[in-house]
Amino acid sequence: MKLKLQQVILTVLGFLVVLLVSIYALNYIAKSLFPDAGVWVLYGIPEILGLILATAAAYACWQYAGRQAAKEQE
Repeated sequence: MKLKLQQVILTVLGFLVVLLVSIYALNYIAKSLFPDAGVWVLYGIPEILGLILATAAAYACWQYAGRQAAKEQE
């Protein structure tokens, strides 16, 4: 039970960190590349891409925590 909780905590933290950092970075890049673009380009697309990256990072964190839990149980 304790290992499962650690796995969930690592996954949630990984998701939140990657989500915040990627949205900030992608917004900065979009504003630099398209300074006169509309709201959809400056906010919508970077947020969607950030969500996709954060979901992939959460999956990677879940897999990593699962491997670490298996090593600890040996």
